[in-house]
Order: sequence, then C-alpha cells, then structure tokens
Amino acid sequence: MMQTSSMQEHSKYFLYVGVYGDGVYAFEFEPAGPKLTPRGRLGEMTNPSFLASDPEKRFLYAVGELEGDAHGTVAAFDIDRQSGKLKQLSMTSSGGVAPCHLQVDHTSRLLLVANYGSGSLSAYPIEKNGSLGPMCALLPMEGSGADPKRQKSPHAHQAVVSLDNRYVYVPDLGSDMVRIYNINPERRTVTVHDPAGVKVSPGLGPRHVAFSPNSRYAYLLSELKSVVTVFQHDTGSGMLRPVQALSSLPEGVGDRPRRGAPLRGAGNAGSGCPPRPGLVRAT
Repeated sequence: MMQTSSMQEHSKYFLYVGVYGDGVYAFEFEPAGPKLTPRGRLGEMTNPSFLASDPEKRFLYAVGELEGDAHGTVAAFDIDRQSGKLKQLSMTSSGGVAPCHLQVDHTSRLLLVANYGSGSLSAYPIEKNGSLGPMCALLPMEGSGADPKRQKSPHAHQAVVSLDNRYVYVPDLGSDMVRIYNINPERRTVTVHDPAGVKVSPGLGPRHVAFSPNSRYAYLLSELKSVVTVFQHDTGSGMLRPVQALSSLPEGVGDRPRRGAPLRGAGNAGSGCPPRPGLVRAT
C-alpha cells in the first residue's frame, strides 16, 4: 500500500487496485471503522497490474501486461483527491514484454519499469504535469540460470531506487542476480553499473528486494526457491555483498518449491511493496 501520511482517526483514503482487466479499480478506506467501500473502476486501461505513485501522491502510474509477445504499456494518471477519479495523462509502450513493476525516483523526474518477459529495464522522463515523455533509456539484459524451464533468459522482476537516488536495483529471476544501474534523474539518464550486479546461488530465481531504513542492508526474496538472502549495502559504491541466506519457510514445512512474492522493508515504501494496491488520502 502507498500512504500519503499517518492514518489519523476519521481520515479517508482511496485504495487503488490493478486487476488485469479493464482498468484501475478503487475502494474508499476509512481506518476508524475500519470500513472498505467499493468505488468501481476509476481509471481505464487494459490489464493494469503493478501501480506506483510519485512521492506526493499526485499522480498514479501503472503497467499493463498484454497477451503473448506484445509489448506492454505504461500509463500516467492524475489523481482527483476529492473524488478519487483518475484522469489519464499519457499512455506509451513499456519497451518490452510483460512489464511487472515500476517506481518513480525520489525527485519525481524519472519512472523506471521492469519488463519481465523480455528481460529489460526502461525509463521515462516525468513531465511537470505528471505525464510521461518519450522513453529515455532501454537496457536489455543477457543471461540465463540453472532452471531450464524458468531461467532460459533474463526476467527483470522489480526496479527499486536507492535511498540516495543514485542507483536502481533489479532482481533478475532468469539470471540469478541482482542487477545494478546508475541513474541521474536530473539528466534523465540510466546506465549499467560497473560491475553490473551481484550473483546469487544458482536456481534461486530472485524476485523482490527491500532495503533497511538506514540502507545499510538489503534483503532479497527468491521465487524458485524459498530463500531470503541478506546483503551488506555499500552506499558509496552501490554494491551488495551477501552475508546470509536462510529459508523463508518455518521448520517442518519441507523443501517442496513455493513461490516467494512481495517483500517489504520497514520504513521503505518503495521497495518490495505489495504488487497491486495503492493507498492515497482523500481531501
């Protein structure tokens, strides 16, 4: 969930949900009740999945996952804080197949999109009115992993901006690594970091990463194996150094494969947040 401020008694919020259907739906949430009221479809779009907002919660961004090998879409919406309605500002190609995650940088100048199916990272400048300018970067990935069914090629699963707004971290399920990119939101540039990332144990299938509030540690949840990998984070160089790996399952459950999904760091709203909803306070 994405929240504009602390939940005060009697406050109302709009909860936005991507439903893989005909648009972005919403609920009105009253925490004092608590009460959740359906508001129906408030924004039109085909197959919206992951949603994100700018830090001020003025605009909502969504990726659309289309069928087959068609490139997905990225949409920008203006949020009416009184009615909750979404006015579409722009719609463009994601530059790849099956976009599954996106995040706005901390200065609201750049939108980063992870294309899962084709294994790439795309970036868009954000205009002053919240709309998206022409794609300013498209960085395809190369590699494979140990699982012949799921890891034949790269699969970018998430794009997480560092606390200092200098790096983007992309878990690549297909290549068993966390890729690192340099970003300069003011210049609207994204480049591959040197080195390009950090590898994890073969066959893990990285999915989501989250950082500690002080950014000294990173936590990676894998999908193909139920493992959480802990890294020390060098905030200067941006590099990650693995220090621990442990099962995400309780003892006695067994080692049958289970898919890890979201991961969220305390106080780190942009990293590994649940992959559908967005919570915006009503005015």
